[in-house]
Parts: sequence; C-alpha cells; structure tokens
Amino acid sequence: MQKQKNASGTAYYRFIVNKQGKVTNITLLRSAGDESLDQEAKRVIEMLPDFKPGIKDNKPVNVQMAIPIVFSTKKN
Repeated sequence: MQKQKNASGTAYYRFIVNKQGKVTNITLLRSAGDESLDQEAKRVIEMLPDFKPGIKDNKPVNVQMAIPIVFSTKKN
C-alpha cells in the first residue's frame, strides 16, 4: 500500500478459520472510510498464516472470527 497523507480509520472484518486452519470467507463488516484502506486490510488478512483449527468434542470445527484493523499516520 502506498502511504497516504493523513489516512486513518478502522476496518472491521469477519472471516472463517476452517477445519484445516485456513482463512476463508473474508467479509467487510464496517469500512475504514477509505476503499484503499479496506483493500489493504483484506490483503493483510489474506496473508495470515494458517491457524490451529477450533476443536469441539475432539474434532476440528470452523470458527468465525471478527477483527478490527486500525490505520493511523502520524505527522512528523
């Protein structure tokens, strides 16, 4: 992402960690107010390493996650 002057905001995303630990079904819940920030947040989520899958009754299960990604630039 190219650094933008005074770009800030929080993008809220939801995704599924599937039974294999992979991130799937990435969904924007609330925009950071700038499409380029939203796209960068999604790109970062897509790069997440594999997770350990959730376990229920000793079996792997899909788990829904929601996270905020905060963008802030500081003036020098």
